[in-house]
Amino acid sequence: MSIRTKISLWYAGLLTLIIIAFSVAVFGVIQATIINSIDSGLAQSSSNIIRNIRVIPLGEFGALETGVIFRNEEIFRVPGLSVQVWQTSNGESEIDPILLQSSFDLASITRPLDRQQLSTERPSFTDVNFNNMPERVMTRPFTNAGGEKIGVVQIAASTLIVEQVTDGVLSIMIAATVIGVFVSIVLGMTLSYRAVRPLQEITAAAARVSTATDLSTRLPANIPDDEIGRLTKVFNHMMARLEYIFGVQQRFVADLSHELRTPLTAIQGNLDMMKRFGADEDSIEAIQDETKRMTRMVNEVLMLARADYGDITIDLYPIDLDGVVSESFSTFTALAHARQRDLNFVMDRHEPVHIEGNYERLQQVISNLVVNAIKFTADKGTITISVYPKDKELGVIEVADTGSGIAEEDLPHIFDRFYQADHSRRHFTDEDGAGLGLSIVKWIVNSHGGTIEVETEKDKGTTFRVILPLLAENLQSHKSDNKVLHHQGAAPLAMTNQNREKSL
Repeated sequence: MSIRTKISLWYAGLLTLIIIAFSVAVFGVIQATIINSIDSGLAQSSSNIIRNIRVIPLGEFGALETGVIFRNEEIFRVPGLSVQVWQTSNGESEIDPILLQSSFDLASITRPLDRQQLSTERPSFTDVNFNNMPERVMTRPFTNAGGEKIGVVQIAASTLIVEQVTDGVLSIMIAATVIGVFVSIVLGMTLSYRAVRPLQEITAAAARVSTATDLSTRLPANIPDDEIGRLTKVFNHMMARLEYIFGVQQRFVADLSHELRTPLTAIQGNLDMMKRFGADEDSIEAIQDETKRMTRMVNEVLMLARADYGDITIDLYPIDLDGVVSESFSTFTALAHARQRDLNFVMDRHEPVHIEGNYERLQQVISNLVVNAIKFTADKGTITISVYPKDKELGVIEVADTGSGIAEEDLPHIFDRFYQADHSRRHFTDEDGAGLGLSIVKWIVNSHGGTIEVETEKDKGTTFRVILPLLAENLQSHKSDNKVLHHQGAAPLAMTNQNREKSL
């Protein structure tokens, strides 16, 4: 059974129950109101009759044995009411019921309106069928001056009007219930269709996604902000995420295949040369270089893949960021010399910065940023490194170069994996990576709870700014007292070695 059918049935069933409950309540109120009105009239008339009855003691003024007289006979002429007065006692003992008086419509009838109530000691109301007519009978005893029961007054009113009214109301309510159920089913189907339609669209879109033919599918955004509307937004967000991830995966596979093709082609070419002409030192060295390059690339790819799946955790501990920069700075000149580059390295600002981080990973960040600066800086250019606190809550590492800058069209993609800017703007060697350095930098910075910013200007240079949260003041104080914070030297390296296994 579909959700639409279930909603319609639930809606119709609930509305039917409401209509039935309302009808029963209205029916009961109408019936009770009419009966109460009749009872009120019977009670008032019976009071009038009893006030006009006089009970005379036996023998008084030569009275007959009945001992009951009526002051006004007009009390028996109430329109629509039937009245009987019965004597059931002589004041000393019970006697066979004697009909003392009755209304004109009962002149020829000698049986009681309700025989069972002749012996009642208190006023009572009963429903009887008298002469094939429904009657509401009130039986009310009357007494003598001494308070002894002498007889009863029975007064009746027809309840035919009650049955007619209630039957009419019941017919109307049954018709209203049938019409209400029909209307509720129609409205339920209509409303459920409108309610379920976004779900049907989501189902159809999910079916298209399951075949991976259309990841650009989006649902209409003009849906009300209800549960289905929020589900639609979540679905659209999920689709955008899937489309992005699928695109990244496709580009990743294509770029990795392209990057691996180059060293594999070089290795194959050198192997062919060695097969034809014999092994020589240059061919062996070229194969070794390409193998190292490919090994480095695969290791970086595996590291990023493991990071994506959360398999790599970076162990953080209190360190001096300025100490990390100092120790890394001494290697930059050798790094440029190994690449046969003539560059100037300058330490601009060098201020104490205490953070919670991973020494080895932060060295990797600085190294990758410097290598990137070397790529884009011509000989005789300058690369400036700075480290300083900012806003009393952040620590900053800056790596600025005087290179060619980053093109506007390249800037949004510089942190994408395997993305490399225009080769004509770079000064590179075979030691350069495959476009994974900045991706690794961004992952490490994010793992430290930081951010990375880029400022660039064409032909004037680029500045990468890594911003990391400072160590909390209470933690700084505690660690300083216990001499855990370190500056440049062997101590940070020793701490790194203790955590090397967890970091990798």
